[in-house]
Amino acid sequence: VVVAWVARCDWLGTRHHSTSLVTSPSTQEPTPHLQPPSQPPHSRDTMSRSRGTFEVIRIPPYEYVHVLDTNTNVTRVICGPKTYTQQDHEQLALGPEPMTVVPPRHYCIVKNPVVVTEDGPQRDKYGQFKLRFGDAEVRTNDEYPEPFPLYPGEQLDGAVTPLRIVRPNTCLKLRAVRPFVDEDEGVEREAGDEW
Repeated sequence: VVVAWVARCDWLGTRHHSTSLVTSPSTQEPTPHLQPPSQPPHSRDTMSRSRGTFEVIRIPPYEYVHVLDTNTNVTRVICGPKTYTQQDHEQLALGPEPMTVVPPRHYCIVKNPVVVTEDGPQRDKYGQFKLRFGDAEVRTNDEYPEPFPLYPGEQLDGAVTPLRIVRPNTCLKLRAVRPFVDEDEGVEREAGDEW
């Protein structure tokens, strides 16, 4: 059996189409066998420059990427829809990933949430996002009606979950896991308190 490989590349050098010709011993006639082309991810194209290569990242709507600047070692968030040209000193750290959507009457828990003020997410003196390490934040549709990205270091704890409905003539018994002020009743709760 004789096998010959023919490779054809498009002008970007990213898509390959391979054809194998197999010569059967009985017929001695070549029979083409097509193999599926190996496709790159739909959102990234590689192009070459005189100095090196760079990537064009296509970020669809309601998706985001984390881009690491290797000069400063700081990761930033870029939200779609956008076509972003990656520089020589940058690396794609994550994505494109879909943003988190919290529908009405649902919630999600985010570990290590970013510190947010009226000016938006806060950064330290090095340009990195400030996180509340070891903390968790419950996000509902009331505070986050629009889809939101996860900042570098944030983690989604579980899936987006429907709120629990307390039916008539039923109740929930709650236990505090950390000190806080119960604004509904105006009471300071300590860790371990039950009500």
